[in-house]
Amino acid sequence: VSVTDPLTGLSAITPAPVSLAPGASQIFTATLTVTQDHLDAGSIANTATASGTPPVGDAVTDTDSVTLTAAQQPAATIAKVVDLGELTAPGTLTYTITVVNTGNITLTGPQLTDDLPVVFTQQPTDTGTSGALDVGETWVWTATLDVSQDMIDAGADIVNTATFQADQLQPVSDDAITAITAQPGFTITKTVDRATINAPGTLTYTITVVNTGNVGLTNPVLTEDLPVTFTQQPTDTGTPDVLDAGETWVWTATLDVTQEMIDAGEPIVNVATFTADGVDPLPGETSTSVDYNPDFTIEKVADADEVEEPGTILGYTITVANTGNVTLTGTQLTDRLRQRTTTGDPIPLALTQEPVLASGDTDADAELDVGETWVYTATLRITRDMLQEGRASIRNVATFDTAETGTKSDDAVTDVVISITNPDEEPEYEIRKVALRSHVKQGELAPWRIEVENLNAFTPRRITVIDRLPQGFIYKEGSARIGGSAVTPEVVGSQVIFRNVRVAPGATVRITLDTFVSGGVKPGVHTNFANIVRPFLEASASVIVDAEPVFDCGTIIGKVFNDKNHDGYQNPGEPGIAGARVVTVRGKLITTDEHGRYHVACADLPRDIGSNFAMKLDTRSLPSGYRLTTENPRVVRLTAGKMTELNFGVSISRVVRIEVASNAFVAGSNTPSEELVLAVRRLVTRIKDTPSTVRISYQLAGESRSVANARMRAIEQVLKTYWPGNGRYKLTVEKTIKK
Repeated sequence: VSVTDPLTGLSAITPAPVSLAPGASQIFTATLTVTQDHLDAGSIANTATASGTPPVGDAVTDTDSVTLTAAQQPAATIAKVVDLGELTAPGTLTYTITVVNTGNITLTGPQLTDDLPVVFTQQPTDTGTSGALDVGETWVWTATLDVSQDMIDAGADIVNTATFQADQLQPVSDDAITAITAQPGFTITKTVDRATINAPGTLTYTITVVNTGNVGLTNPVLTEDLPVTFTQQPTDTGTPDVLDAGETWVWTATLDVTQEMIDAGEPIVNVATFTADGVDPLPGETSTSVDYNPDFTIEKVADADEVEEPGTILGYTITVANTGNVTLTGTQLTDRLRQRTTTGDPIPLALTQEPVLASGDTDADAELDVGETWVYTATLRITRDMLQEGRASIRNVATFDTAETGTKSDDAVTDVVISITNPDEEPEYEIRKVALRSHVKQGELAPWRIEVENLNAFTPRRITVIDRLPQGFIYKEGSARIGGSAVTPEVVGSQVIFRNVRVAPGATVRITLDTFVSGGVKPGVHTNFANIVRPFLEASASVIVDAEPVFDCGTIIGKVFNDKNHDGYQNPGEPGIAGARVVTVRGKLITTDEHGRYHVACADLPRDIGSNFAMKLDTRSLPSGYRLTTENPRVVRLTAGKMTELNFGVSISRVVRIEVASNAFVAGSNTPSEELVLAVRRLVTRIKDTPSTVRISYQLAGESRSVANARMRAIEQVLKTYWPGNGRYKLTVEKTIKK
């Protein structure tokens, strides 16, 4: 009898086949190891078959089955965590979802869902049955959520719930919470384009509001405490009419500053206030100070410099101008008239007509407005008493006061002196001109002084002095002084004119001024003339403009050298000649140093396009036997500010003499005879390799020196004709005439 069982995984059945007597029984056993697949299947069905062969007849069989039910326990855990527990600005939240199969069966059809629009990424944790969460297996997902500004603005916590479910499992869920912290805030700054203002005009403000919080600000409002005109710049780039987090809004505003604001003298303080829902108002302030500068000028002139006749009506004009930036109120003009005597005692006088406002107060408000000019007139009738012996001059002082300037330090007083002329005294002056610096350079200041002395003993005078500047000298504005007091002369071209200069009897007036020496002024002596107009007297003074070596001078450098190869140029191995003398056309002698070198610093002041400069080598200073291989004298071109090289070549060479007279030439002409030409040709072939100096000597026999020179030049021309094709060095030719 044997037993068989088809169940997969069943162990061998024991015992082996046995024989059974009738009525006897045998127990067969086998074991099965239960696997995860058995549990997942839910039951194990097993059928065994017994078979045997009787002594007689067919084999017999019988079967029996048993089914075991598995105790299935599906279960899983889910855990969700987030990387940020709190958020104050838009950004990305990263979630980690971990699911563990804690049951005893494999979970198929797994599915993970989320209640927010996250993007899931499953990590490589499915290590068992693909697509199924095996028992004890852990799956991990990551997910990201982009948090928008709208979510920050909402202010609610972000609660994110993940749910896991499978075919065998009821859904399980877990959530992660990120707290949203609303932090509204902003800054406001205000700037103005002018820190100070001194006249009516326009101030331009820039207001900048920055949302420094993490939520958008709704219902934004900007207000001002002054009547400005707002213009919002195109900076609302986010949600319309909402100052988004991190956004910057810019406004510009203008304020028209009136004269009344200037007159007040107080700083112009402008405050801008910004507010929005959920934040407290915040001001931004800026201030522009007012340059409060009340000031005026007063000038008083008479319509005559001299009076001689009784009954003359002397007219005065008093001009008052508001030169400040503040309206002047409480104006008052006073006038005081005195006549000076020769003893120095003043005599009070009274005006025939007191000062009367003739023009200027255009709005008739009795206030001297900014830029306004008032003109007063007054008159005085000259009496005989005023012209009598011992009376000298009439002095009229006008004083103008205002409430804003006061009289202590801001009064302007102009003295007008009317000279009473002594008819027996003719005007007599002496004028002197002094240059306060004897030497100047381009770009420096040349100061001058003019002295005018009134040689009259009785009569003061008013004169006109004209200073005529040298070409290229420019008056320095603000430098003029008369008696140490600053004045503003009239400048017309190169003339500086000082008008109405008063010179008291026996006194000397000193006028000083400075002039710029422009770059166009050439080095050398420049003379400045000054004169009095009536009577015409003139004085002059001179200043020397020194050359600037770097820019004006042309410098010579050179060498006297041993020209061994007679080419006229210094080559390597050709040393200098020490102790040689060179001379300029002005007679300046220069001796070469031990290396044959010399230089002439600032040899000349070349013109704009350059100048020629000549130098000559004194051949008497050369060592015995040396002769020139270069021209002598030599002429080079000098350029301002540059160095020029001028070398002299000399050499020891044998002297070949050609001595001729008139019989060596065709009779009655300067043409060399055929015999002479042939001799010269033979000479060229003999001296072509050995450096030599050819000396042509002409013996006069009654002919003129010009004829002798012409004939020697003809011989030299023959040499030059044949030399280029034969000679190997630069040939030097000397010419002498003998009597």
